Order: sequence, then structure tokens, then C-alpha cells
Amino acid sequence: MNNLESRIEALERISVDDYIQPKGVFISCVNARRDAPPPKPVKGWRYNDHRILRMENESDEALNKRAIAQVKPLMAKNAVPVFHSINEW
Repeated sequence: MNNLESRIEALERISVDDYIQPKGVFISCVNARRDAPPPKPVKGWRYNDHRILRMENESDEALNKRAIAQVKPLMAKNAVPVFHSINEW
């Protein structure tokens, strides 16, 4: 390995260690019309083939943590899962 490659790797380690990555990204669609009713809580989250449905009386925070816990072991170390909402319309 030459000097330039070792410098680049050192910079990558510094930038990755200092950067705080999100645990997951949650995307939910809402109706933005002025006369639209308030949005309902999501029924669950979808990530590829995984579906994580809300349990009875489960909070949003608990649902998000459970969704991350289910898919994170299947991913690379620095990967961030992007979840899409499962809604009741």
C-alpha cells in the first residue's frame, strides 16, 4: 500500500468515527390537502420483504426500535435501513 492510500484510509476512519449515523430512516406519506383529516398512526413499517406491524398499545418509539432491531442484523455494519410506512387509509 502506498502513502496516499494509507492517508485516505486514515481520513476515512476519522470521518466515520466522528460521524453519528442515524439508526434508521422512516418515511411516511400523509395527505397534505388543507381539508384532510389528521394523519393516523402508521400500522407498521416495511423494509424490503420484512413487515413489522404495530402491536396492540405499542408506541411509535417502541415500534421504530423493534423495526430496527429486526432488520439491522441482516445488514452491513454501517448500513442504515430505510423503512416505508404501512398505512390504513
